[in-house]
Amino acid sequence: YALGNTYIFIAQTYGCVKEFTAASSYYERVIEVQQKALSTDHVALGTPFCNWGCLKYKMGAYTEALTLLQRALGIHLKSLPTSDDRVVAVMKSIEAIQEELNINQQKAK
Repeated sequence: YALGNTYIFIAQTYGCVKEFTAASSYYERVIEVQQKALSTDHVALGTPFCNWGCLKYKMGAYTEALTLLQRALGIHLKSLPTSDDRVVAVMKSIEAIQEELNINQQKAK
């Protein structure tokens, strides 16, 4: 679990300097490590899924971002109330991506 936290900091650092591919790789590692240390639906896993989803959004990979954020939301909702700040933030991110996907679909028409 501690290794996963280290990977989170590395991923965030890469994200801050816009090294999105490296950051994405570390978020994937975070999830792998934390799933081994915790259950696959442990509330602590919601955060790296959310962070990875937000990173994918910045990369323009909206469908991947949506999938990751939906996973984060599912994990959060198993143990947190809908009024929790983490749940609200993920739901807002999902809405933003859905709007972006709708705009892109309309432009393609």
